[in-house]
Amino acid sequence: MPKITPEIGGGTMNKKRLEALRKRFGVYKKSQVAKNIRIDAITGKTEQWGVSADENVRTQILRTKFKQMGKKERRWAYFQRTHQGVLVWRTNSRVLRKTYGVNPGKGKHAMASHTPGIKTQVVAGTKGAITEEHGTRDNLRAAAVEKTLADPKRHYLDTAIVGKLGTVQLMMSPQPELNKAKASMTGAGAPTVHSVFPSIGKISKKKGFRRLTSTVHEVREREKIVAAFMLRKAGRKHLIPLGHRLLLKRNKNVDDALKHLRKKSAKANTSFPLNTASYSATDRLDERSLRRMDRRAEKGKRARALSPPRSVGARSSAYPFKK
Repeated sequence: MPKITPEIGGGTMNKKRLEALRKRFGVYKKSQVAKNIRIDAITGKTEQWGVSADENVRTQILRTKFKQMGKKERRWAYFQRTHQGVLVWRTNSRVLRKTYGVNPGKGKHAMASHTPGIKTQVVAGTKGAITEEHGTRDNLRAAAVEKTLADPKRHYLDTAIVGKLGTVQLMMSPQPELNKAKASMTGAGAPTVHSVFPSIGKISKKKGFRRLTSTVHEVREREKIVAAFMLRKAGRKHLIPLGHRLLLKRNKNVDDALKHLRKKSAKANTSFPLNTASYSATDRLDERSLRRMDRRAEKGKRARALSPPRSVGARSSAYPFKK
């Protein structure tokens, strides 16, 4: 097995953000206050304004449960971050209504995001940010982390893994589901919504909408591969879908696995097991700990924490993190 480090969760972080996280971690270990956990917003070369790093394990949990976590567990949980600009979801989605039994009702916008992801106007800060359901989704993700953290028999990776799984499930909708919002987001009278990435352009235009959903889709699939690597390292093999097991078996790191997935996606009539569902069909993550989900899956009962890999297209030269 290749060496897997906590920084694997920083795949969407540029070099400056990762360095900021590393420096802040040393301070965080000495004093568990919010300012030592969060990092300042940084404007990267491909970004329109300052962006921080979303904590997959909530700041409040990292702050108050520090002593409850072991040394390795703290580091892994701390480094699970996602670029805020790619946390985009379909409002009133199936994962809320069917999986968690939450009915937020029809919102003002068909899609929303973590600030400063998508906006009604191009300005820095939180002004104009479309963030409907963020609080609801963030609370559900935190509840999932708390459930696993309360398991005295958990693996030191479990807390970090659940934070990552919750981010993929709740904070990033699959592209087919986002596409259902296309008419509302690009039709007549739609708000002028922009991305944090200038290369994407106006989401209210069909081309910009496609660029945004394609970017979210690729990052989401990469994060799923990260989760699969971590699940294997933790011995949670029963929660890894067949497609991800094949990717892990044939590739030594996340980027190579993503390239492999891209090649399989491009082949007609491929036998590789690809997910074609139009929505996220994973199970609730706050009902039982990750260890108990794995035990349940081992016994042949449904316990789906990670969905199978989806097809990914040819990489665009306008991909915002690196060309």
